Amino acid sequence: MLRSLIGDGDETRAIAAVPETVEVRELLEELDRRGFAVSLVARRERTTDTEPTIDVATRNGLLEELTERQREVVRTAYHGGFFEWPRRATGESIAETLGISSPAFHKHVRAAENKLFTALFGGTSDRG
Repeated sequence: MLRSLIGDGDETRAIAAVPETVEVRELLEELDRRGFAVSLVARRERTTDTEPTIDVATRNGLLEELTERQREVVRTAYHGGFFEWPRRATGESIAETLGISSPAFHKHVRAAENKLFTALFGGTSDRG
């Protein structure tokens, strides 16, 4: 989550909150691949008062159900505020960030939701 962005002509400094589930090195590499010359100036770790709702092994198991692209899309959507109410970002804006079409974004999100819900609910249906 972008906390601040300050530019002074030749240089721009961004302060971002990066969740523990995101590898900072991978984030910097992805920004570099997208044409941004980036460097890490400082890193501060904060602890939260909230406990994780599931253990790391379970979380990783659920994430392994998704393709790499599905993980990237839903992670970006989640951190961008797509799943909040009210939404902080539209599917179209997240798709643009990822360099994909809006229909492709929504297809990845729906596929990921289907896989995660199937893993959580065991593919059973309580429809009456």
